[in-house]
Amino acid sequence: MPGIRGARCRSSGQPVLVVLCGPSHSGKSTFARRFCEGFRVVSSDRIRKERATVFGRPRDERVIWDAFESEKRKALREGRNVVLDACHMSRNARRHALQGPNARHRKVCVVFDVPLEKVRHRCRQAQRVPLAEVERMWRAFQACKPTALELRREGFDEVYLCVG
Repeated sequence: MPGIRGARCRSSGQPVLVVLCGPSHSGKSTFARRFCEGFRVVSSDRIRKERATVFGRPRDERVIWDAFESEKRKALREGRNVVLDACHMSRNARRHALQGPNARHRKVCVVFDVPLEKVRHRCRQAQRVPLAEVERMWRAFQACKPTALELRREGFDEVYLCVG
């Protein structure tokens, strides 16, 4: 996968759907904020915060993901450039991200492969997700990290690797 250092999310006339893929604290939200100016960022963390829910409480998660899906579909129907800021670690999560009214959109996946020590450091600084949960997510991601070929087969037009 090509690296993405110094990149900017751009649209060349065709609307773009960017799906961020990686474990918690790998830099997805920072990437969206810094490099996707003008894009509609749909963030599961932001929605969680707006609804004042506690991380990992299953009864709240359905509400979070329903709101996430609603925001995503609205932005896609409007033909906007969209960034989906959530983990998207499993094939099913990425498949779900590509569902909806996005036929006109160029589909881009950015994979965040960050060393465990960096993820731990960011987790300790943020203090919003338990360290054990972040470490579990990182290990799970390492075990199922998609290749560029797999992502293209899933329906992505472009794939980038963000390492840190």
